[in-house]
Amino acid sequence: MTCIITIRCRDGIVVASDRRIVQEYEAHEEDKIHQIGQIILASTGLTGIRDKFMSRAIERMRLMRVTNLREALEQIEDAAAEISERYMERLREEKGLLGGFVAGLEELTEGEPHVYRIYASGYADEIRTYDVAGHAADYVKPFLKLLYEPKIDCETGAKIAAFCILLIEKLGIDQTVGGGPDIVLITEEGEEKIRFLGQEDIERIVEGLPEIAQRLSNRLNQIFPQ
Repeated sequence: MTCIITIRCRDGIVVASDRRIVQEYEAHEEDKIHQIGQIILASTGLTGIRDKFMSRAIERMRLMRVTNLREALEQIEDAAAEISERYMERLREEKGLLGGFVAGLEELTEGEPHVYRIYASGYADEIRTYDVAGHAADYVKPFLKLLYEPKIDCETGAKIAAFCILLIEKLGIDQTVGGGPDIVLITEEGEEKIRFLGQEDIERIVEGLPEIAQRLSNRLNQIFPQ
């Protein structure tokens, strides 16, 4: 199962995920955020269905030779719809079958960054604040609501996403969530507009999590003043 978080910040977009994959009685770690050309695709759902969706999305984007984010999004929507149509009735479930996020720059290599939520039906909806997909979504949303502010930068957004993922793991709230986190930053400025954070950067983010814990405490004190 999965926990994928996306946060729109004043200077870009954060996409973060855990790494744990559970199949039958076995658990292992693997990447859940993938870069396809200049597109970031992070998907949730049943492992086999997710793999088929990723392959179909890559195939459609290459075949259609997409030139901007809108064209890529349309191909990913169609890939989701095709996979869902094939397996929905067989598995008799839509919730958890397939989903995720698509992110990138408007013109792929330049322009404003955007992020969209992909649904199993093949519909995409732009995210203008924050969102979370996956098995742990209902646990994470209250924390995101408390911690998010539109003025935060990507550094703070990355810390918030890491805090939420690690909190779910460390408290044992959802045993299917763990490992990582993996974090990608997408920004309009700078030489590296799509940046997967390396191990040193992740460690620096994790070291800064006490400030997010304090931020959460401050918000709670505002709601329930002593």
